[in-house]
Amino acid sequence: FYTGMDPFRKNFCVVKTPLGKGVLDRKGRWVAYPVYDSVETMDHVVIVHLDGQSGCINEKGKHTIPMSSERILTEYQDEKLPFMITKSNDTHLFGVIDSWGKECAVAAYDKLEVRNGAYFVGRSGLWGALDSLGQRIVPVAYDHIDVSYYDPRYYLVRRQGAEGVHRQGDEVPVVPLSYDMADVC
Repeated sequence: FYTGMDPFRKNFCVVKTPLGKGVLDRKGRWVAYPVYDSVETMDHVVIVHLDGQSGCINEKGKHTIPMSSERILTEYQDEKLPFMITKSNDTHLFGVIDSWGKECAVAAYDKLEVRNGAYFVGRSGLWGALDSLGQRIVPVAYDHIDVSYYDPRYYLVRRQGAEGVHRQGDEVPVVPLSYDMADVC
């Protein structure tokens, strides 16, 4: 029997039982059996937590990310994220999981900032950018990066004091890192 039930969020409903928390789909089938300490639903997956471990389960009840000691989070420094991150307790590095439960980057970053509606990731002092799906759209290669005020498809980048402009999705800047100042207009 159920001791509690949350409203459906997209395709999932969190259910509480005396054994733990679980998740039902819209047809009343178990996606995650009620054995977990806590569960969190996303659009296409469920994040499950049990005894200090986290995992990710898809709409069919299959683990897309197996249970492990790496925490799966949907927030970082009090910022709600549209994708998930894995955070390692040992290395303090984190990876990125897309909304379908697929790992996009494993232990790839040590910093994440949300500024001006953009998601910036860093590793060893260099910065790049992710889109709202968690996909890398600017490589982690710059001392500083910010989204253009005039056009959010372009990023203002700096490396070793020289500035340029990087268009999202490109591997190299569209305006080379050769200028004292660069911007999009």
